[in-house]
Amino acid sequence: MTSRWKEEGTFLLFILPWIVGFLVFFVGPAALSMIYSFADYNSVTPPQWIGFDNYRDLFKDQIYLKSFGNTLYFVFIAVPITVMFQILISVVLNVEIKGIRFFRTIYYLPYLVPPVATVIIWLLLFGTDGGFVNQLLEAVGIPKVDWFGSEGWSKPLIVTIGIWSSGGPVLIFLAALKGVPAQLYEAARIDGASRIRQFFTITLPMISPTILSRWCCR
Repeated sequence: MTSRWKEEGTFLLFILPWIVGFLVFFVGPAALSMIYSFADYNSVTPPQWIGFDNYRDLFKDQIYLKSFGNTLYFVFIAVPITVMFQILISVVLNVEIKGIRFFRTIYYLPYLVPPVATVIIWLLLFGTDGGFVNQLLEAVGIPKVDWFGSEGWSKPLIVTIGIWSSGGPVLIFLAALKGVPAQLYEAARIDGASRIRQFFTITLPMISPTILSRWCCR
């Protein structure tokens, strides 16, 4: 019993800085933000309780409603598309064929590109004036598109940029796939399961912790 308490005490001692930081820098500010949301508070005068007035005003604000809609778009559309693409790419890169290491390296390289360089690259491709894609469109008689300024095109373009630079998450999914026991696939093949059936009954369930962790990190 003494040894057990000693181990648990050591564990708690090591994670104590994280617990303190979590309480001070996350739980505390989150609780205060919730309290102040029901008050008229400008960080100078004492807060005055006004109930749900802030929330009523918030849902009348067109800028907030637009931002809320964009958030829903990225949560329910962009993130699922990005994660599914990363899983499919990792499955393809998990196939052991000649030269696969080269393709793994090539796909991982965009993840190493600094954010500023990434923006410059995509501006060169999709810039309104002088962008490579717009030059191609104009060459075939199609009017140029304001990719980054258009509400209809900017969000899909941001999703595309995220997919292009997702080498890190793909590497994590690839590591998870390497941890799936090969015996499961052998048993499934003996039972006559197709590759699609193996993917949904073996691969996805076995890497589900990684999928959930990546989904939450998004």
